[in-house]
Amino acid sequence: MNIDKISVDELKELLNSNENIVIIDVRSRQEFLEEHIPGAINLVSEDIIKNSKSSFQQYLKNNNIHLEGKNIVVYCDRGGRSMYFTKFLIECGYYAVSLTGGFRAYSREKLKLI
Repeated sequence: MNIDKISVDELKELLNSNENIVIIDVRSRQEFLEEHIPGAINLVSEDIIKNSKSSFQQYLKNNNIHLEGKNIVVYCDRGGRSMYFTKFLIECGYYAVSLTGGFRAYSREKLKLI
């Protein structure tokens, strides 16, 4: 399965265009609490991928998370974990892409703006 990736610059364009976007951070809860992309939601991939697609759907429903019809961007620290979770989302029927370089790439780009 070929997984689409986007760059930090492409993510910025998506955010600026007011697209119907959901950003999912699949790092640990602690990593997320320390710092994350503004507006991102934290779904710990290891916990979710262990479950079936139907239990994932139930998890989304229980947590009032709506992914239908959204452009989903997934990231982790460097890009590895997000690839697995993006694949899982695609298998569940969602449109999802992975952020190339993950949060580290985002952080490097953010520092250029300061």
